Amino acid sequence: MTATIDWDEMLKKVKLRIGVAGEENDPVLRLMLEDAVTAVTLFCNRDVFPWQLEYVVRHMVERAFERDNGDNVAAIKRGDTQITYGTAISQDDMSQEERDICCKFRRLRVL
Repeated sequence: MTATIDWDEMLKKVKLRIGVAGEENDPVLRLMLEDAVTAVTLFCNRDVFPWQLEYVVRHMVERAFERDNGDNVAAIKRGDTQITYGTAISQDDMSQEERDICCKFRRLRVL
């Protein structure tokens, strides 16, 4: 069973939590969400993101956004829309509590 990610709903929840209105930060927040989902999926050794961990991803994005006060955009390119932010979200950004929660969904990696 493949779960699809509702990016718009997740983005709406993150914006609500960090108190951001408007759409000017949407591309950066969406990129941060994608990075956080990738980090959690890799940490759990899964091919498909476990939807039950959505709140962990939202929390990681909120913390990263607040850490940089929303000013972590490093570059914006208008043609073909390229937005780069300064700090990528990775497994290293996970708190110990988030790691403990994700461990419940972790699969063993077989080499």
